[in-house]
Amino acid sequence: MPARLLTVASGVVAATILTMGVAFACGPRVFAPSRPTAAAIATAVRASPLTSQVPSDGYTVTGIRLAASDPAWAWVQLRPRVTTVGPADGIVHHTARGWQLAEVGTFEVGCGLAPSRVLHDFDVTCPPVP
Repeated sequence: MPARLLTVASGVVAATILTMGVAFACGPRVFAPSRPTAAAIATAVRASPLTSQVPSDGYTVTGIRLAASDPAWAWVQLRPRVTTVGPADGIVHHTARGWQLAEVGTFEVGCGLAPSRVLHDFDVTCPPVP
C-alpha cells in the first residue's frame, strides 16, 4: 500500500506507512499544555535572562508543546513583532523552581541539554557526540 500523508489533531503533518495492516507514524510526539501551564511557560520565556535583550512586546511566544515522553520539557516558538529580531525556537524545562527557559536559538536547540527521548519528541536532530 502506498504511503499516505495525514493531518493529526495538533496540526502536525505525519507520514503514515501502512504495511500489512500495521500503521507506523513518524513525526513529533507532543501535546498541547493546559492554559495555565502555557501561560506559566510564556511567562518564564519572557522573564528569562536569555530573552532579556529583546523587549517582551517585541515577540510572541507561540507553538507551545510538551514532550510526550517527559512533560517537564516544553518546546516554544518565538515569533517577532518587530523587524529588528528574527524568529527563534526555545526549549523550556520545569524544575523545582518552576519553568525555566533552558536555551533559545535557531539550530540544534536543546542538543546537549534535554534527554534524547525529549529531543526525539520535538523532532530535533543533534550531531553525534564524539
